[in-house]
Amino acid sequence: MEKISKKNDFFTIYSAIWKDGPLYWNNKNKEYIRNSNEIVALKYLKNNKNEKFLKKALKEYSIRKFSDKVKVYGISQDPNTKDYIIFKDIVKSNYNKTYSAIWNDGPLHYNLNEETDEETEELYVRESHKNVALKYICKSRNISLEYLKKIVKEYSIKKFENNVLIYGLTQNTITKDYFMVLDDEYFGKYCAKCYKMYTNPLYEWCKPCQLSDLKKNFTNHGDEKIDDLIRKMQLKINDPQDIIFEWIPYDQFNDIKEVRMGNLATAIWKDGPLRYSDDIKEKRYIREPDKHVTLKYLNNVTIKILNKVLKEYSIKRFSLNIYGISQNPITKDYIMVLNNKYFVKHCARCVCSAIWKNGPLCYNLKNQEYTRNPNERVALKYLGNSQNISDNLNEILKEYSIKKFDLNIYGITKNPITKDYFMVLDEKYFENYCVKCENVYTNIPCGWCRPCQIDYLKNNFKNWTSGNEKINNSIQEMQLKIHDSSDIVFEWIPFEQFDDIERIGKGGFAIVYSAIWKDGPLNYCKDKNDWIRDSNKKIALKCLENSQNITDEFLNEVRAYSINSFDKILKVYGISQHPDTKDYIIVLQYAEDMGLCGEIGNIDEECIYGVMPYIAPEVLRATERQPFSSCAHDHHLALDICKGIRPEIYEPEAPKCYINLMKRCWDSNPDNRPNAAEIEKLIISFYNSYCPTEIKRGDDEINEQFKEAEKYRRTANNKTNKPTIHVEAVFTSRLLNSFTQELKILSEILEDNILDKSECLDCEIYKQ
Repeated sequence: MEKISKKNDFFTIYSAIWKDGPLYWNNKNKEYIRNSNEIVALKYLKNNKNEKFLKKALKEYSIRKFSDKVKVYGISQDPNTKDYIIFKDIVKSNYNKTYSAIWNDGPLHYNLNEETDEETEELYVRESHKNVALKYICKSRNISLEYLKKIVKEYSIKKFENNVLIYGLTQNTITKDYFMVLDDEYFGKYCAKCYKMYTNPLYEWCKPCQLSDLKKNFTNHGDEKIDDLIRKMQLKINDPQDIIFEWIPYDQFNDIKEVRMGNLATAIWKDGPLRYSDDIKEKRYIREPDKHVTLKYLNNVTIKILNKVLKEYSIKRFSLNIYGISQNPITKDYIMVLNNKYFVKHCARCVCSAIWKNGPLCYNLKNQEYTRNPNERVALKYLGNSQNISDNLNEILKEYSIKKFDLNIYGITKNPITKDYFMVLDEKYFENYCVKCENVYTNIPCGWCRPCQIDYLKNNFKNWTSGNEKINNSIQEMQLKIHDSSDIVFEWIPFEQFDDIERIGKGGFAIVYSAIWKDGPLNYCKDKNDWIRDSNKKIALKCLENSQNITDEFLNEVRAYSINSFDKILKVYGISQHPDTKDYIIVLQYAEDMGLCGEIGNIDEECIYGVMPYIAPEVLRATERQPFSSCAHDHHLALDICKGIRPEIYEPEAPKCYINLMKRCWDSNPDNRPNAAEIEKLIISFYNSYCPTEIKRGDDEINEQFKEAEKYRRTANNKTNKPTIHVEAVFTSRLLNSFTQELKILSEILEDNILDKSECLDCEIYKQ
């Protein structure tokens, strides 16, 4: 509590933090909730225990949000002086005041209803009785256009951007103050204390306010350097799931059991660590009492060493967590308080680094004798329950080698206190073996372990959901396909993660947008041995029309994309969903051409989808210049393609080698067409010929073909007119069965009347 007014004979005003906080109506949850740790003003009415005086004093305040008077929360009483205390809003700048309201007429939006009355022809309609937020504009009575532009920039008129929608401005007719009229999602995205956007809108968690609370409530513990270290660890918090690092009094631990004398122990922490409640409505930190923890003793360490040691551990919830620091009151040794996963993963097969003073024996070629290499750093690997070591030692030792260039084992040692045995290994052990599971790294150069990554992903399944079981299962399946640190971690990506959404194309059954993914995909960082996000990544959003009812066929389509960074298939990052249409979205690597081959939800295998000029002849029967652009794309074109008609080739425009490959690809006989591997090989040879290097050189003749084609194209571009497109030429995917049925009839007529049928119509023209 802090005094904020001068003394006078009638009252004194203090600022204070109201722990529970006042009740507010929450539009999102449709209930009253408390805004805990609210800063309020306490007005002490001196020597006035008279209720009439109190009523008079309260008249200068109001409980109404839109009143010009200061807001009052309630009254209290000093238990010692018996003076009444008025709880009121602390009077600061009104810049951040925001109110909820109902807009009777409501905002205008585009009328998507196809059954619009033709007489009225209303393109825009109002959404009446709309809940909105009214945000006060500071110094708005004499507002300037420049100032208004500056404060409005934070909001958006685009519906699907992450920023809150702004509908317009209004003015209080009494005070003449201006207000911005915002969508009521403002209350779910902006902090009620600091009025900045929530760091984590799902939990309505604000990092600046959390850091402010930690600073205010910090308790010193006697040692300035330790206090400074704890403050720094607390300020690393970035998410409600992160652990709040603490000073933990030693008397908080029960049932302490030593595992390694003077090194490790297990214990029960009575109060337990702080964690943010999983119940989104609670929006507060709670303790997890009687928590099983590991105590790691730090014998005679300096603060400098302690800072270095702490870097091994994480405040992230699903990592190897450190909860805080304690101190043995007798030995004065500091103790790291760790998650009990440490004991599970490290204790049974503990590996530690050490300096071998004498060092291993090595053969000295110069002196022709064995000499020791003193002060050699080695790895000591604990042999589980090794006090009564038995014949299985031979099996354990087979994993290692005495050969110089393998992972060496130098010998065996014994702890004289615990009587446990340890293998003495080459320091390279730490480069080859995972520090968590002790298995060989899947990717040794990157220090990446697939089993540990799979365990992490499985444990993390409970922390996200798409709301659809099929989608959840498919994402989990894709995640568990990961085989290398370079692979993409497939994810469920909330739609609000996308900014700068721009339409770039439309196929028959999908609309493709470019967008910026704010957090971005996960990339494995070798230096940090952890996944970090490639923020503000440009990606493609493939919005699938009418995909609300998801099918296995759609999920198979998603699986066809690749999570392997080195594949030449389009990469897929995950799935999202449009919040309004509920259509699903495939989040892809940004590329130019991304049309879907079929209609989502249609699982009829007899249906043929595609762009007719690009469909192979046998499928029809069951460049800058768009093919067949001058004619209708109907059954006549389908029949022509089956007869062998192909798009006209303007041969000077392309290298001869490329034209030959193109003709092979559209051959009527599928057996004559090159496969994908052959095409890739040819394209690489074309590239090496056209763009030769000192290492890779191609065919000089092909190089000339490319140069001649480029020369012609530069000249022709200035002369040729853009070709006319026939009104019935369709270059988006659609159902083609109506055309193929006619081909079936034609084929039957030919079978009855013509003996010498064309080879083309002799093929299968429709699926049996």
